[in-house]
Amino acid sequence: MELSTLANNLSICGGKGCQLIQDLRNIFGETRSGFGSILSIRCSCGEVNKRKTCNTHKSMESRSVFDVNSKAAAAMIHAGSSQVA
Repeated sequence: MELSTLANNLSICGGKGCQLIQDLRNIFGETRSGFGSILSIRCSCGEVNKRKTCNTHKSMESRSVFDVNSKAAAAMIHAGSSQVA
């Protein structure tokens, strides 16, 4: 988890005209993907927001990938912990 990224992603709700700041106490779900997560947060206005815990980038297949997962994979290869075909 990258706290600065999470803090930035917790900004304003995004609901229709809602200006409330997201609250971690309102998390009701988490979708994990390796070392990163997408949190489901219910705002006081009723809107459900999805917020990422880490930065992402586009993979070669044009899908969104958490930076921390790519860094971990590169470190494993560099350390010789993973077999490369």
